[in-house]
Amino acid sequence: MSLLGMAVAVVAACLIGLGFVAQQHAAFQEPLGRILHPRLLLDLLHSRLWLSGIALMIAGQLVFAFALDLVGVAQATPVLTVNLVFALAAAHVIYREPFGARALLGSLTLTGGVALFLGIGQPHGGAPPGALSPAG
Repeated sequence: MSLLGMAVAVVAACLIGLGFVAQQHAAFQEPLGRILHPRLLLDLLHSRLWLSGIALMIAGQLVFAFALDLVGVAQATPVLTVNLVFALAAAHVIYREPFGARALLGSLTLTGGVALFLGIGQPHGGAPPGALSPAG
């Protein structure tokens, strides 16, 4: 397991978590009557904060792809779920939402659950699409 790969996965999680919060904050600033209205999406497309959130999430996914090149799926994916911790911390700063032991425990339980699922499932690489299997 590469320490660099894990650190890169944490950076990816941070970018994705901050991207979620930026998008949520931009949508939160819109009038409440526009929720579930198609016009909301058009308005958000003109919001620099919302677009910045998308850019952060795309950057996070690209950084995560680099992390996958350094470590395997089973090691990097649980780390990516830590984006929830970053999102909760950012929401705490922006909205003064409580971020106590319960929220931290819940987000770390999610990370542990994903790690357990991947540990039991033992994902591994497969053949590229269209490649013939050894039996076929």
